[in-house]
Amino acid sequence: KKSSGFVNSYETHNLTFVKEVTGNQGSKDKYFKYTVTISNATVGDKYLVNVNGNVDNTLPGNADASVIANPATTVSGNNVNEITVGTNGSVATDFYLHDGQYITICGLGKGVSYEVAEANEDYTKTEKIVQNISTLNWDGTEGYDALNDAVAGTIASADIHTGYTNTKEGTIPTGIILSVAAPAVVGLGVAGLIVTLNVKRRREEAED
Repeated sequence: KKSSGFVNSYETHNLTFVKEVTGNQGSKDKYFKYTVTISNATVGDKYLVNVNGNVDNTLPGNADASVIANPATTVSGNNVNEITVGTNGSVATDFYLHDGQYITICGLGKGVSYEVAEANEDYTKTEKIVQNISTLNWDGTEGYDALNDAVAGTIASADIHTGYTNTKEGTIPTGIILSVAAPAVVGLGVAGLIVTLNVKRRREEAED
């Protein structure tokens, strides 16, 4: 029998990472710096970086992820739209996200290694994101989803969904002490004045 041709398949998967911020002192607008390292890849391979969502028409839009403009933070820069593997088969790229934002790196080949690392901040950092605080619906069918894949590993037979949760708690001044103390001080002052006047009046009456 004669073969009419050949079909070559190249299995690839996407890497999506997300930022979630919790806690009464957590800033929803603060940008956090990520460094994504890809290794064991083919030299010269290019990966599309989606910073606007809508990968495979399942992710909600996220155009904000492509913008960095927050001078109050310790990071600055711009998210790239494409990654090219270097001569040693690896590449490291910095990204910046605030609460609820995500980025997807598309087309990672099976067997390629990845690591998503986050720069340290004065927050409690937790790897992965649980469903009850997730703001991302990556499968489009079940509401918000957990992003519980490892932040470092090897591409196998499924897309990777991961990220970091950052928590910052603190005591928030309520003003209750001040609001109670001020009238109390005034009241004590008035009471003291009344006592002084009464003592003076009685002394004058006694002298008369």
